[in-house]
Amino acid sequence: MIVRSSVDTQLGSQQRVEYQVCQPLNIFDSPKLTTLATQAWPSRYLQVYIHDQTNPTSLDAFPACLCEDNYPGWIDPQVLTSLEPVLHPYQSPCLRQDQIELRLPQVIAF
Repeated sequence: MIVRSSVDTQLGSQQRVEYQVCQPLNIFDSPKLTTLATQAWPSRYLQVYIHDQTNPTSLDAFPACLCEDNYPGWIDPQVLTSLEPVLHPYQSPCLRQDQIELRLPQVIAF
């Protein structure tokens, strides 16, 4: 499994651009794009690491990270067209205890 801190260390000062996923998106465990790590469903937020000097079409894969849970991985550059740039960065929801308790039966049933 890949770890977010190791990706950050490898990438250094590359810019992180945040997008919203518009269709199911495969996220892989390496830049080889051979082993699926997870999938991101529409409406999830994703940070993509982009170097200022990089031509997106010349890369085999982009490092990326799901915003909600910091799950890192790699995406195919061809999927960039299916991502929507966001105006405001992701903010996790803040739930009160009573709101969480109302959802627990559904979570347990899942």
